[in-house]
Amino acid sequence: MSEQEEKQDDLKRRLEFERHITQVSTHLLNVKPESFEQSIHAALADIGIFFKVDRAYLFAIDHIRQTQSLTHEWYADGIQSEQAHLQNIPLSHFPWIKKKLFDNQVVHIPDVAALPPEATNEQQEFRREKIQSLILVPLFQAEHIAGFFGLDAVGCKQVWSEDIQVSLRLLGQVFANAFAANKLDLKMQRLAYHDALTGLPNRKLMEDRLAQAVARAARRQSGLAVLLLDLDDFKLVNDTLGHAAGDNLLCQVAHRLETMVRENDTVARMGGDEFVFLVEVDESDDASDIAERVLQEVSAPVEIDGHKMVTHMSIGISLYPDDGESPESLLRYADIAMYSAKTGGKNRFAYFDSSMDDHAQEVMSLRFELGEAINRKELVLHYLPCMDLASMKVCGIEALVRWNHPERGMLQPGSFLTLAERSDMIGRIDHWVMQSVTEQQSHWQSQHPELRLSLNLSVRELYSRQQLDHLIHRLLTLFDDLSCVELDIAESSISQNMELAIEHLNLIRQKIPEIRIAVDDFGAQLTSLSRLHQWPVDTLKLAPVYLSNLSGGSKAEGAKAEGVLHSLIDLGRNLGLCVIAEGVETSVQCDLLKRLGCERAQGYYFSNSLSSAQLEPWLIGKGVSDAV
Repeated sequence: MSEQEEKQDDLKRRLEFERHITQVSTHLLNVKPESFEQSIHAALADIGIFFKVDRAYLFAIDHIRQTQSLTHEWYADGIQSEQAHLQNIPLSHFPWIKKKLFDNQVVHIPDVAALPPEATNEQQEFRREKIQSLILVPLFQAEHIAGFFGLDAVGCKQVWSEDIQVSLRLLGQVFANAFAANKLDLKMQRLAYHDALTGLPNRKLMEDRLAQAVARAARRQSGLAVLLLDLDDFKLVNDTLGHAAGDNLLCQVAHRLETMVRENDTVARMGGDEFVFLVEVDESDDASDIAERVLQEVSAPVEIDGHKMVTHMSIGISLYPDDGESPESLLRYADIAMYSAKTGGKNRFAYFDSSMDDHAQEVMSLRFELGEAINRKELVLHYLPCMDLASMKVCGIEALVRWNHPERGMLQPGSFLTLAERSDMIGRIDHWVMQSVTEQQSHWQSQHPELRLSLNLSVRELYSRQQLDHLIHRLLTLFDDLSCVELDIAESSISQNMELAIEHLNLIRQKIPEIRIAVDDFGAQLTSLSRLHQWPVDTLKLAPVYLSNLSGGSKAEGAKAEGVLHSLIDLGRNLGLCVIAEGVETSVQCDLLKRLGCERAQGYYFSNSLSSAQLEPWLIGKGVSDAV
């Protein structure tokens, strides 16, 4: 072959290679993420066959660990794979190659035997792999080396011309661009299907997996449980500690839930403070076990911005195929069951049943109507008297809000305040109660100056500094004498974030020294005894459960219940606190409380809650105690 023919043949081969590069580039840059790996391997095979080499491969460099790993490899028939041997190799093991590649040089080695002395480590490795010739091309992304592309000749030596080296460098950039584009595609795909805050699957991915899980359960004739999880009082965290703290809490909860996921299960964030568990089950008890574990795991204390908190969840459960056979119905029924758990006291789970559906429609209607109830003047105040047991005269009244619904009649707080607390309506109701009480309180105080008025302090007012400041301002503005006003806060509310609760109760005490503070429903949890001496409170209102425990069991159980009640009364008195027993329904209970040294009590034995019109003559008939 003449020299000119050789040049023409070389030109023809180079043009063919450039066309090949163009085809590979077009294919790799347009490939979808799910078929990317397969396309990379196909491209390496095409290049290896085109150059008649024995291996074509890609290495990735980990700059944090300072290692290199063989990630993709094609090898010819009769040639051994090296991928298993070349993982996490320290870059320092091959300093000669590292320097050239990091300097963005093509490493062309036509004869391994002719390597210089400084490449001893490299030469030993190439001989182990039986390589006679090779070429390595650095892959750069954003001016930093990400890895390299290589070709090995094992059977015979091979030389790559400068023109081919230029083309191979271009091919290396094609690989680098393809990996960068795929990484971006994967990131965009993850953003589309995963929650940006917690990293969990989002609603879109959850709905897709739920559809697949339903189809799989139908084929296998197996069960599926959908658990809808909602954090209790999450809005309170945002209102008191800020949205950054709320995000922190959501991330911690998400991590705890993620550790509980089994191989075929899914946990996802629906949005806000709602999560979903998709669980393959054999029996409904499996879902109960999961729900109980979730409640236990989530309720473990967390620390947010230096505040130790205990958070809880309400969980609704729907089952396939018992409750529904479509993804939409299963999610809807789980949501209805979750709301039932929420209204049933929170920190619990509930299974869906058909009666809940009608109730859910009723609740939604009630929620809408509540928004207009204040404007229509349907809210009214009732008052529950508190008795001084020594004189059996009235020593205080507790203001309680009622809803005089035009169709449903007089509604108790439990049927609508939970709805209000989940929205901004609770703030409007609190403001209305305060305004309405003061319109009548001045009259009572003139007639009965010793009468103590109790107002309920909502969770939102306790934990939100802004709401608390508004409350303090209203109290100072609306009341002439605050020494006869007592604020009631439930023990369970204080326990949610004890440090912040104590801080804010002390703030009330600082701004209004004469006002009294009472702990309502005390002892229902018994989680606070060790910190009780730190609470800036004046009164303990014992939970009604301690009186109800006195009857219904054996004589021995009754004696134990009486002993517990006596201990709580003594505890309060030893701390210098006024003790009020709630839920007194019989004369026997009343006499027992007197014998145990309890000072005050309230309950239906003395009186039901009274309207303002009923209260005045009742006070005159019973008389008002002068005990402070």
